[in-house]
Amino acid sequence: METLIERNACLSKVTIQHHLKQNLDLYTEGKWDSSIAQARNFIEQLLSDIAKHLADQRGEHPELDKPIKVRNYLVAVGFFQKNEKERLIDGVYGYLSEEGAHPGISDQRVAHVCRIICLTIGQYLIEKLENYS
Repeated sequence: METLIERNACLSKVTIQHHLKQNLDLYTEGKWDSSIAQARNFIEQLLSDIAKHLADQRGEHPELDKPIKVRNYLVAVGFFQKNEKERLIDGVYGYLSEEGAHPGISDQRVAHVCRIICLTIGQYLIEKLENYS
């Protein structure tokens, strides 16, 4: 993941790596809710950086002050297909953003799943950015 982050100059490397490191550190310390929040922050920052990069390339100045506006902008410029955004990205973001317990699964397992989702979707987003034209 760090290699993917490093090779993309448009990403806020320090911020993104901070969220990734905090996700792992907090998970290791057993701070499940905080670990999950850092997974969401990681994905949120990646999406924001990608949207800002694409807007700069297009000479646009969209309002990207809220995560939903970022995700909608990425559909508008063709980075995501509408169903991809709605089913995958909104679903992941929603899962990482949920408050409260996940019935039938321990907080530790939820944090573990969120860590895996964070890494997998992070890789997906960066590779998609690298191949976007």
